Amino acid sequence: MTEFSCPFGIAEKLLREKEYLSEPDRELLVDEKILLLSGIRVYLPQFSVTVHEGIFCHRENSGVLQPEYAVSAVVDRKTGELLYDEEGDFTETVFLWKNETIPLAEIKRQMCVVEGIEVREHDNTMQTARGRGNHK
Repeated sequence: MTEFSCPFGIAEKLLREKEYLSEPDRELLVDEKILLLSGIRVYLPQFSVTVHEGIFCHRENSGVLQPEYAVSAVVDRKTGELLYDEEGDFTETVFLWKNETIPLAEIKRQMCVVEGIEVREHDNTMQTARGRGNHK
């Protein structure tokens, strides 16, 4: 497992520039819908939360998950409880979760740790692939 630190304001951009194989995704039941949280998470130590990409889904009769809409989700680091979700980017979601009491520029400057990624080495080069892991 690999992780790296960076300012929170660029974490999402860095994740989109490369393809990572993630830890298995996690399912949460929220208001009778399934929220599928990406195994890739960004830890914000100042707030003791992780921020994930998430997709609200419903389960077809066949058992297959059908996506409905994407969100960024703020999850309590200790309990794993969903604290807030929003159809926005990571920084905007944290800004709104904090009720706009902390300036967006300050949130973007916070150091964070990108976790839950696996990087495989192949022939002395780094190969990465983003994937949805097995669902728990």
